[in-house]
Amino acid sequence: MRRLLLLGAVGTALHAAEPSLYINYSRNPPAEALLRHTVCILDPAAKADLKLGQAKGNAFYAYLSLVEVAATSSKLVAAEARGVQFVGENTAWNSRLMNVTQPAWRTYFLEDLAAPAAALGYDGFFLDTADSLSLLPKEIDASKAQTAVLEAIRELKKRLPEKKIILNRGFDLLAPAKDTVDGLLVESVYQTFDPSTHRHKAVPTAGSRWLEGKIREAQALGLTVYAVDYVNPVQATLAATTAQKLRALGAVPLVTTPDLSGQVLAP
Repeated sequence: MRRLLLLGAVGTALHAAEPSLYINYSRNPPAEALLRHTVCILDPAAKADLKLGQAKGNAFYAYLSLVEVAATSSKLVAAEARGVQFVGENTAWNSRLMNVTQPAWRTYFLEDLAAPAAALGYDGFFLDTADSLSLLPKEIDASKAQTAVLEAIRELKKRLPEKKIILNRGFDLLAPAKDTVDGLLVESVYQTFDPSTHRHKAVPTAGSRWLEGKIREAQALGLTVYAVDYVNPVQATLAATTAQKLRALGAVPLVTTPDLSGQVLAP
């Protein structure tokens, strides 16, 4: 997930009973949306008043990328300043892959990503690109890379035990991190967007079934599961039925657009 109502007595009751997910990586997310949704994932650089939503019981998570850094991001400069080694690219998202086994990466993650977000008052962290561990070159030992990420997440929780953590995919990390991570976000269960063709499409049945199994595994670990699918905005009926299918899995659903700019297609 790379970069990606009326309120009243009745609305408040529904708000309390039905958790809702909102994702917006723009610099100016609308205040109304931050009040309306119970779980909001934002770019920590966003101009957002978190306190009003927090007073209603809403939780705000800062987006942090574990393995990748966008080539156009100011975070790339911070990583370079720390001496992080870049070991490849993800051309589909115009991002650089970082050597997570380096002490420099760990310092960058904790001090340049997590610490500033915590200081801004975020309730927790949304950790993206964990699945990009599989993209690291063969010269980097896969076991060591996974261990390095797990240790960094545990250190983050140790430093900031009151902050919650949602992991995006990273299924291999779930079992060893089950006492550290609070939630799992799964993208593209039934409907997705292909960045190489710039087209929306259905996920093959086998892929959906595999993800359903991963969702059940996470739920068995006691994790809250959030599910995000991508649908063309003109397909309102498909968006609604997709959200229903995601909710039937026991997940908190969001059907949105791949730019992750805050458009809620369903529910």
